Amino acid sequence: MLEQRGTALDLLESLLRQSRRDRFALANDLAGDKPAPAAPARIMADVLARPAAALRWQQRVKPVNTDRIATLEQLSRVLRVEFVETALRQTQRAQTLIQGTNVNVRLLLEVLFLDYPAA
Repeated sequence: MLEQRGTALDLLESLLRQSRRDRFALANDLAGDKPAPAAPARIMADVLARPAAALRWQQRVKPVNTDRIATLEQLSRVLRVEFVETALRQTQRAQTLIQGTNVNVRLLLEVLFLDYPAA
């Protein structure tokens, strides 16, 4: 589980530095993993966006994932409140669509990834 989390976090850190074309390629690669293509998106929202938002708004709660403090601090400089709220809603909706419908996963992930801010 921790190895999977680490791999997904590494993937998402690189995603934030990627160009539009690279994000499309990543969405295409992940779309082949139909059972769990939303895992990176879920981790982005739950593990990175929330703690980064807490750092941005200087809350006293320390992030659980202290191994990623540098990434969280960098994200906290580029995240806006509106992005965090929108990203969480869109990610939850994407997970629901992937698990419950016959959605085009590649297109869904492309749209989701393009909405993430550049780091």
